[in-house]
Amino acid sequence: VELYAGVGPIGLQFAGRVARLSLNEIVDHSLEGLQMGLARLDAEVRETVRVLPGPAAGHAAAVAGVDTAIVDPPRRGLDPEVLAALAATPPRRLLYVSCSPQSLARDAAALAAAGLRLRRLEPFACFPYGEHVETVALFEG
Repeated sequence: VELYAGVGPIGLQFAGRVARLSLNEIVDHSLEGLQMGLARLDAEVRETVRVLPGPAAGHAAAVAGVDTAIVDPPRRGLDPEVLAALAATPPRRLLYVSCSPQSLARDAAALAAAGLRLRRLEPFACFPYGEHVETVALFEG
């Protein structure tokens, strides 16, 4: 499951490699881009993917019982409902893509308290010649 998926550059890479894939996004133009990406997949692979439109908070329950969850929230970090769902039923693996070290640190503390351990932290300069850095954190339960 991927919450805050945008146009799907992370989650769609797993389509066809996992039994099922759920992608959540709220922004209309991102949902359009996500549909364009889905259209490029083989029909049988598309059958394994579902799109969950709307706020991530409204789809927080989708993380229950999953092996792997991916989150790429806005700067404010995870919605409280998403954080609570991840803490209540931690996935075996959580990939957290963050554009804010402050919100990542706050959310990481709550995830650690729920039994998820930070295994790897990697900064990425995704925007050349800028000061903005994305951070990818791998948590395991």
